Amino acid sequence: MILTLAVFPPLTIYMLYRMIKDFFKESNKQAYYDQLAEDVREETRLEELRKTREAIKQNK
Repeated sequence: MILTLAVFPPLTIYMLYRMIKDFFKESNKQAYYDQLAEDVREETRLEELRKTREAIKQNK
């Protein structure tokens, strides 16, 4: 009985801590991937603009 009372509360607190930590870690990871995808889209758009400008210059 005493062993259960000595082990269970700290273990529960530790498990809750790990769950919360993992949740925020995944949230930050998702935000990073969203930003990375946005950067790739922006770079692709800029590359298309460069190609369009070069094509316009060549047609003049």
